[in-house]
Amino acid sequence: MKKHLSKKNIRVLRTVVRKYIRMRDNNCCCMCLKPVSGRNSQISHMHPKETYKHLEFDEYNLVLMCFRCHKRVWHLDPIIGCEWFKKEYPREYEYLEKHRYDVVEFTNEDLKELIDMYTNKLNYGFD
Repeated sequence: MKKHLSKKNIRVLRTVVRKYIRMRDNNCCCMCLKPVSGRNSQISHMHPKETYKHLEFDEYNLVLMCFRCHKRVWHLDPIIGCEWFKKEYPREYEYLEKHRYDVVEFTNEDLKELIDMYTNKLNYGFD
């Protein structure tokens, strides 16, 4: 029987992950390298979260982009975006290709562990 995930845990996790990705990427677009903030600051999923739900919160699947690069690359020409990602982030690309078809169903406990992990990375730095 499938258990329902806590909406609060998902909301908290999304907030913590966004803060972490912005910090990790120095509040700069990973493509054009310009500083981003506010609505111009977009967290982009390399593999769509709707299709690859298990990668939604995986830091290797997330990069910070400005609105222009996010829209131009990921939504208007995803093939170019994929090639760019493969070239610029080969380790992450390889990891995602290896895990893209994993079957993972998150539990509320998993969400809490991810919240703790990203909170620790925010407070104490990267691995």
